[in-house]
Amino acid sequence: MSQHPHDQYAKKYLSHLLDDVAEVQLGYEILAEARRVDVYTEPKATAREESYQALGVLGRMTRQTCLLEPFSDSPSREDIRQCLGKLFAAQHHLQLRQASRKQPPLTDAELPVLWILSPTASESLITGFGGQRKDDWCEGIHFFPPSFKTALVVIHQLPKIPDTAWLRALGRGTQQQRTVRELFHWQELPLGDPRQILLRRVAHIFKEYALSLQPSASSSEERELIMSVLASYEQWERETLWKQRQEGRQEGRQEGQREVLETLLKARFGPDDTLLQRLDVLLQMPIAELLPWLLTVSKEELRAKLG
Repeated sequence: MSQHPHDQYAKKYLSHLLDDVAEVQLGYEILAEARRVDVYTEPKATAREESYQALGVLGRMTRQTCLLEPFSDSPSREDIRQCLGKLFAAQHHLQLRQASRKQPPLTDAELPVLWILSPTASESLITGFGGQRKDDWCEGIHFFPPSFKTALVVIHQLPKIPDTAWLRALGRGTQQQRTVRELFHWQELPLGDPRQILLRRVAHIFKEYALSLQPSASSSEERELIMSVLASYEQWERETLWKQRQEGRQEGRQEGQREVLETLLKARFGPDDTLLQRLDVLLQMPIAELLPWLLTVSKEELRAKLG
């Protein structure tokens, strides 16, 4: 298995991103030849639609069993042939597994697909394997003839839209630097937003990748990438911690107000679960107005207010 920093980064990054929607295996071994697939995914039965939506184009790609083969540089023809060999071996392996379990063979639609992820690719490489665009997929994704069940994703050709951001972070150079910075700006999303949750899951991987590049960084482009990623990470970490503290304080204030209201209602009207279960309605009122009102309101008026 290659120890190139980008290869290790890509595998770890994809496995963390896809954890909600797929069973992910790194270095998936096929048959006795011990061929290994970089990232092998099978959809989870428990995957939620919002998890796929949060992944954008990557979520659409992984709605079925697939092989993901990320490259740090444009693959050669031989590289692509080897990826195709892994795909065919994986498909054969799955059919053998079906037979050993005395189950019917998988249909063509059920067999895994191959996504080759490359920063760049020449036109001759794309056309040499019959790569074609599909109208219902974005620019930059080139599908081989249908029986191959394979597509070449040229990351630098992907449109600069939020749905491609997770894939564009696997690019190289300036585009990768800008995309990682773009992703860290998603800190402005609410903490419960699925994309914000994914960002929190992979943020440390961006940092680890930048640090792994430091010992061998020789070009100004690499040094800029390292500094940009580390600076973006540190800013994101500070702002995320601040937001968590603010939300924690807000929750603490609401909990304190809830306790005050419970005590006041019990003192005035005695234990009454039907009133206590509707405290959220009261908590929407300004506390300065609410407390004087509760000291004078009748039980019938309070019930009417709570609906």
